[in-house]
Amino acid sequence: DHILSVNGIDISKMNHDEAAAVLKTAVGKVNIKLGRYKANESGEGRCRTVMLERGTDGLGFSIIGDYRSLPRYLPIYVKTVHEEAAAVVLKRGDRIVAVDHHNLTGLTHQQAVQLLKNSLQTVTLTIHS
Repeated sequence: DHILSVNGIDISKMNHDEAAAVLKTAVGKVNIKLGRYKANESGEGRCRTVMLERGTDGLGFSIIGDYRSLPRYLPIYVKTVHEEAAAVVLKRGDRIVAVDHHNLTGLTHQQAVQLLKNSLQTVTLTIHS
């Protein structure tokens, strides 16, 4: 599923920060229009592979998400990207599907962090934008 509009404002073509701003400023009763991906739009075509070199300060990004999130599972997403880090090819809101070909589905936040920390100098990420 994906959000198409918030209180009549079309956010379908906005970037993550713009859409988040619209959601944050919504007050009172909020009307959200959702769209559902068709079976042939599963997202596989929108996945890309990114290779990052670990720097002295790590990979240069932070994550959010947890399989145990309630009321629904929240996949692992890029929360912040630090400037001048290898991770500048990522953007806030990118979903991390896999780390070094290990699927993150079903992992807790801590398990995903450990997988990233335990990865080698060059880390391969599968990203869904």
